[in-house]
Amino acid sequence: MTGQDEGPVQLLEIEGRLRADADGQYAASLLEQIGQARIALKRYMDKGVSVEEYRNLSRVLLAYDAAEAVVNKVSARYRA
Repeated sequence: MTGQDEGPVQLLEIEGRLRADADGQYAASLLEQIGQARIALKRYMDKGVSVEEYRNLSRVLLAYDAAEAVVNKVSARYRA
């Protein structure tokens, strides 16, 4: 998640990084990645997909929204 091929990051590692993220750069990076993935998915959907695929991808969009909310909430908790 830092641009390097480190493999999957476990939730506790992300939380630890957000806790140590005094200047908010890590949180901003995560939010940027989530936002870019969301935009790419929305563009794909806008090109036209089946009804079933639209339903499934809409759930992924909701997951991106939830991930963004979690990063914001956890980051704010540790920076307050």
